[in-house]
Amino acid sequence: FDEKNIKISFGVMTDMHFKDAASVAKFERAVEVTEQFAGRVPDAVMMCGDYTYEGRADEIEAFLAEVKKAYDPSKTALAIAYGNHDTYWTGCLKPDGWYDIINELFYFQADDSQPKAGNHHIIVNGFHFLTVELKKYATNVYDTSTKKWLEETLDAIVDENPNQPIFVATHAAVRNTIYGSDRELEQGITDWGTSTDLDTVLQFYPQVVLFSGHSHYGVGLDRAIMQSDYTAV
Repeated sequence: FDEKNIKISFGVMTDMHFKDAASVAKFERAVEVTEQFAGRVPDAVMMCGDYTYEGRADEIEAFLAEVKKAYDPSKTALAIAYGNHDTYWTGCLKPDGWYDIINELFYFQADDSQPKAGNHHIIVNGFHFLTVELKKYATNVYDTSTKKWLEETLDAIVDENPNQPIFVATHAAVRNTIYGSDRELEQGITDWGTSTDLDTVLQFYPQVVLFSGHSHYGVGLDRAIMQSDYTAV
C-alpha cells in the first residue's frame, strides 16, 4: 500500500430510508465522513439498497434530489443496488421504473451493464463495481439470468486482470458469512442472510469483495467481515 499513490477511493452506504429530516441528516453525515476518510470527494460510491420505504415515485425523486446535492454523478460514479423496500414489496416500482426516474445518475456504465434489470457494471479508474438485484426475499433468491450475467461478467473481468479486486453490492448478506447472517450464532435475533444462493457463484472468485446491508447491524465487530472463498462485509 502506497498512501502517496492511491488508485481509487470509494465509500459504501446502505439503508438510508429517506423519510424525514433526520434520515437526510444521517445521509449528509455519511457523505461528510466518507470525504473525511478519503481526503476528497470519492471516485465512487456503492449503495446497497433501501433508500425508500415503499418504492414510490415521489420517494425515488426525493432520493434522487439528495444524491444530486451530495455528488456530481458525472464525476463520482454511483453503483446503486436496490433493496426490498425499493423494488420488492407490493406497490414498489421495479428496477426499470427506477431507471426511468434516476437514469441521470448512471454514468460510468460498462457495455454489459443491465440498469433496467437492477444489475449494474461500473468501471472507475480501471476498477469494476457490480450490483446484483434480488428477485425474492426470505428466502433470498436471485433470478437465474442475474446469476448468469454475474458469472459471465466476473469471468471477463478476471480474464483481463486476475489479481485486481472486484467490488460487488447486493442488498442482503449471504447466509453464514458476516454478523447478522449466521443462523446458529445469531440465536434470538433475525437471521437476515436467508440463503446461500449468491454463494453458488461467488465461491469461485476470490477477487470479489461483497458489500451488503438489510440487517441494519453495525460494522464495528470483527464478525462484520468474512474472508474465505471471497470477502464479505
